[in-house]
Amino acid sequence: MDAQGAQWGGCTPCSPLAPVKVYVHMDGEPVPRLARGRDCQEDALGRTFVVVDYPRIYSIVAEKASRAHSLALIPAAPGVAVHRFDFASNCSPAFPAV
Repeated sequence: MDAQGAQWGGCTPCSPLAPVKVYVHMDGEPVPRLARGRDCQEDALGRTFVVVDYPRIYSIVAEKASRAHSLALIPAAPGVAVHRFDFASNCSPAFPAV
């Protein structure tokens, strides 16, 4: 990383980064078990979430069927920013299904 933080798109991440739980709703409900990406978890109350603890790409939804959905990300504390969404096809060998 250069002095201007180019690796992070012009900003330097806070150090150390405190983990933040981000609740995830798909179509207004918890993400169904079969549609969860590898980073999506479920708590004892049935809520789905991702623990954001490092600036990286998180796998939140990994649904096999192609359908339109709404996705809501609700941070439980300040300090989380979403910079982009990526979509991949299961047809591409470069992006294995999760």
